Amino acid sequence: MKKVVVISGASSGIGFETANFLTERGYVVYGLSRRDFETEKFNFIKCDVCN
Repeated sequence: MKKVVVISGASSGIGFETANFLTERGYVVYGLSRRDFETEKFNFIKCDVCN
């Protein structure tokens, strides 16, 4: 069974690099961000964790 990871702030910076790093190692990654962005490496969900 694959491990699943949810990362907030995945559209740039440390969040984006962490999402890429874990994807390359076989994790199923869901990246959360307030703004839209495109990536083919991991799953993206637009959301605001403050609301």
